[in-house]
Amino acid sequence: MLKRTLGILATRAVGEPPFGSRTFYRQLCLAGKRAGLEVFVFTPQGINWLDATAEGYSFDERNDRWIRGFYPFPTAVYDRCFFTNRIQLDAYRIAVRRLREEFHVLFLGCGLKGKWTVQRMLEQDGRFSAYLPRTVAMRSVGSIAGWLQAHSEVLLKPQAGSQGRGVLLVQRREPAGEAAGAQTQGWRASGRQRKERTAVADGAKPSKRQAEPAGAAMQGSRWLAGQKPGASPLRAATPAVFSVRGRDARNRRIARDFADEAALLLWLRRFTARRRYLQQQYLLLQTHTGDAYDVRALVQKDGSGRWALTGMAVRQGQDGSLTSNLHGGGTTQPACDFLEQQFGAAQAASIISELGRLSELIPEALEARHGRLVELGIDYGIDTAGKPWILEVNSKPGRSIFAHIEDNKMRIRAITNPIRYARYLLQQAKLPLYRIPTGSSL
Repeated sequence: MLKRTLGILATRAVGEPPFGSRTFYRQLCLAGKRAGLEVFVFTPQGINWLDATAEGYSFDERNDRWIRGFYPFPTAVYDRCFFTNRIQLDAYRIAVRRLREEFHVLFLGCGLKGKWTVQRMLEQDGRFSAYLPRTVAMRSVGSIAGWLQAHSEVLLKPQAGSQGRGVLLVQRREPAGEAAGAQTQGWRASGRQRKERTAVADGAKPSKRQAEPAGAAMQGSRWLAGQKPGASPLRAATPAVFSVRGRDARNRRIARDFADEAALLLWLRRFTARRRYLQQQYLLLQTHTGDAYDVRALVQKDGSGRWALTGMAVRQGQDGSLTSNLHGGGTTQPACDFLEQQFGAAQAASIISELGRLSELIPEALEARHGRLVELGIDYGIDTAGKPWILEVNSKPGRSIFAHIEDNKMRIRAITNPIRYARYLLQQAKLPLYRIPTGSSL
């Protein structure tokens, strides 16, 4: 049977079929079938350039199983490919370039580059300046010391990170003893070693510097990570000057104190080695009880090729977590209900309206500078005064946040909109038809 085909470009993984996100891809295959599209999943490693075919997997609903086949290159591609190392990145780049340039395969959208590129595009637009945290590319760990002298705290996040991994909050403390002539300074490093969302992006607990009771520093005491305000302080021979809080590459929590700048910078140099980082303004984005949270807005192209807001939901972090990412143990709630609890009905409605307006402007602004996009996950922070901040924009957003809230229409739109947009693009374009093989069952 002759049909136009949609290929889902996925990340190669161990197992059969050899990719993750199987529930989501199964739903896409079934939605595609109902829309008259043949949908299959393939990976860069499954491509055979000599005969222009790819090892692909479609889903057999009747028998509830994946069917393996060798498919001519798809008419269009929905790019859901991620990578965690250089080998995967190189294979992905080659696949995308050759499919586009040599075989003229239509991509629904072009993935955004790193966080710094997105930040610069939004800054250059001019309409979002009031909503963007102050951000610079980290040139060296020495630049962190200068920032801390001026601002006392800084958020560090990987330019290409995800799920809050590697995000750190670094803070400088002014010990009370300094007033008596002591010239020591205290720093604490907090964050996730390469596996947690940014504190700006996710909110955070009040800094320990802010939470310490008066006189604690004069007693020569310091507060350990996770210790509640009001608990008995532990004695420390040397007052901590710097602190770091966050998560590591394995999503483990980090909380470290440093007595001097040299020790802090040495640790940060090792932590950030071989990765590009951003330095960002730290914002207090938390609930009345001190829990980190953010608002995820999903905007997608619909069946008419226009941008539409699919829905919004809140991610709330675990107690004491720097970020609200679900992979770090966060939970989800409907945005309206949550914001009403924090700000009251009138202000919550105003915040939701402003987030909706921004969610209309941001996709068009990025698309004008970057090229075609199919969907965006926009993360907003809301500070304690109710002011929205644009934290991150992701061109390959997940759907798990919408699967956890009781809004079936929103959940279905999040899954089916890419299919509707693919059908729209294929109807607009004069593209060749490919013959679909029957495939072989697993």
